[in-house]
Amino acid sequence: MHLVLLSNTRTGSKMLRSMLRAGPNVADLGTPFVTYQRQTPDAPESEGWGSYLDAHADDAPIVLSNLKVGAWFAFAGWQDAAATAHEHGARFVTLRREDTLAEACSWALAMAFGGFMGIRAWEDPDSGYYGQQPTITPDPAVIRQDVADRTAALAELDALVADWPHADLVYEHLSPDYVADALATLGIAAAPGWPTTQKIAPPLADYVANLAEVRAALA
Repeated sequence: MHLVLLSNTRTGSKMLRSMLRAGPNVADLGTPFVTYQRQTPDAPESEGWGSYLDAHADDAPIVLSNLKVGAWFAFAGWQDAAATAHEHGARFVTLRREDTLAEACSWALAMAFGGFMGIRAWEDPDSGYYGQQPTITPDPAVIRQDVADRTAALAELDALVADWPHADLVYEHLSPDYVADALATLGIAAAPGWPTTQKIAPPLADYVANLAEVRAALA
C-alpha cells in the first residue's frame, strides 16, 4: 500500500519519514516524483508515473513517498501526480506547520547556508559554513510573498484531498503516538519512533536579524 506524504518544503517531512521508518514493514522511496519528473518532463500526464508506483507497490506493506506541493524546485504538476497516486490506491498524509513565518524563514536560512538535509550546516565540519553564526537578513517582501504562496498551496492541497483517504498532521505536534493515532484513522497500523533527524532552524529571534521588520511586513 502506498502512503504519500504531501507537504510544503521546510515542514519537517524528513523528520516524519524518519519516524515512520523506525517502524517495521515500511519502505521509504524518498521524493521519487521529483527525480521522475526531471527525467520525464511530461511525467504528470504520462502513464509512466503510475507504472512507477505499481512497480514499487510490493516493496513493503507500507510504501512511503513524499510529494512536495507548491512550485519550488521541479514540483510543478504535483496535483496531477497526487491524482495518479490516488487512482492507484494510495492513502495520504498532509504535513504542515502552524507557524508559516517560521517555515518561510527556515527556507531562507536553508537557501543561505545550504542546509537542506536535516542537519545544521554550520555545525558540520564538512560544510563550507562550519562555525559560522547562522544569521540572515531576508527581504521582508520576499518573505511575505513566500508566506502567501505557501498558504495558497495549502488551500489547494486541502481542496484536492478533501474527498480522498487522508490524515492531517502538524509539525509542532509530531510524536510517535500522535502519528500512530493519525495513521490509525486510515486503517494503517504503524509503530513510528522518535525522529532521527535534527531541526535545522534555531528560534526565529536567534537568526533573523530583522525579525521585527519582517513581522511588520506581514501585519
